[in-house]
Amino acid sequence: MDNNQLTVLEEAGGANNVTFPLHVFPEPLREYINESADAINCPADFISMAVLSSFSLAVGSKVVADVKNIWKESPVLFSAIVAEPGAKKTPALKAGALAVFQLQQELAQIYATRKQAYIKNNEEFDKAFEKWRSIPKAKREFEDKPVKPIPPTLEQITTNDATIEGLSALLQKQPLRILFIQDELAGWVKGMNQYRQGNGADQEKWLSLWSCEDIIINRKSEDEAIYIRRPFVSVLGCLQPDVLNDFSKGKDNGFLDRILFVVPGPVKLEFTNKQVEEYLKCDYIKAFKRMYFFNYKDENPAIIEFSPTAYQKLEDYMNDCHYREMNSDELPYYLRGIWSKFVGYTIRFSIIIEAMKYGYSIGKLNKIELSSVEKAIELTEYFKIQAKKVQNILHSSTMDKKIEMAIQKIKKLGGTISLRNFYQRKIAGCKNKTSAENLVSEMIDRSLVETEKIRPKTGGKETILIKLIRDNQQPDI
Repeated sequence: MDNNQLTVLEEAGGANNVTFPLHVFPEPLREYINESADAINCPADFISMAVLSSFSLAVGSKVVADVKNIWKESPVLFSAIVAEPGAKKTPALKAGALAVFQLQQELAQIYATRKQAYIKNNEEFDKAFEKWRSIPKAKREFEDKPVKPIPPTLEQITTNDATIEGLSALLQKQPLRILFIQDELAGWVKGMNQYRQGNGADQEKWLSLWSCEDIIINRKSEDEAIYIRRPFVSVLGCLQPDVLNDFSKGKDNGFLDRILFVVPGPVKLEFTNKQVEEYLKCDYIKAFKRMYFFNYKDENPAIIEFSPTAYQKLEDYMNDCHYREMNSDELPYYLRGIWSKFVGYTIRFSIIIEAMKYGYSIGKLNKIELSSVEKAIELTEYFKIQAKKVQNILHSSTMDKKIEMAIQKIKKLGGTISLRNFYQRKIAGCKNKTSAENLVSEMIDRSLVETEKIRPKTGGKETILIKLIRDNQQPDI
């Protein structure tokens, strides 16, 4: 590993203790997130990401930030929670998106009620129509022809169908907001172009969806092309670190650059009887619905502008900090594309923060205030750190990954392990003494571990102990 790689590792690892800036949420929502994290026994970051995505859906295409005359921004988020199996990603996702699932259930109940009424009305229509048809033609013109009832449609705000075919059919009915939720996001990417041997344009369609651009979908099974205006699709799901490489494969078109990753350190696992207060759940659902039904019947989006102080803050941050980083030669090449997307994301965060305030009846949602931009900047800085962690994982070598696995395992064992136990436990994939010795030798060269030989006083074979050098051990990634 060269010095540049070591620097990136140190930067990413050193950021491990950075937690989600929870104060960007209104206080009742912050309390809900904290209590949910304690009850589930998971990082609050997991739930926070799902809450942000939920309010992204609540806004949808109903509110657009006016940055300039030719620049409007909608709060689409593509996000992924990254953690090892058993880290409680799935229950955290469900808790964070509680309000979304609750509203979807209510919409399904409304649909079921309307469907029953439709079936009854349709039966009555059939009888009335047959009666009308039995009237002689000469007299029919004096009788009103029965009107066939219109079947109801389900208002669907979530989906786990990753195919463009399925998504386009849904967007025709519900173009203004969909939250795509998938427990394992690796399937999202693997499903792209699955019917065209990876040569289709599905990923490009997702790039357009991230930008809320009008899309045209041509399918052989359709007589006409499908045109969808201002589609809104946010993405939320989970990933295991081991599949990040598969997740990043594909065309170099900036797809991965658009994804917000959450990669917190693990929490100490414990059994707990902690629960979330019902009033916090109810308040969250109520706030989400209030935002969801804002401007509900108007097809045109509400356009909100930045207050003068908020706009000045945004401009100063971009010029004095963000673009300064991008113009620097010290920013690794693989972060430049990601950093370019944070310009739009900072604005999107500002909209969502205002939306959360509106949901909790703290703000009016008629402009973006200075405080919202300040909080959005904090979110951007948090997600920059998460991006470094992910890129560190993607750009580290196989040896780096083995060393990291070994260090984590030795830490859990108290910082010391015998060479024999090292390969007997198959740590970092070492299945025999030789492979273990080779890996330990590399760790010694990097000043990460030291060894000590211990020979029993009664004689016998000596034991080789491997000890972490605590002052120099490689930090968590």
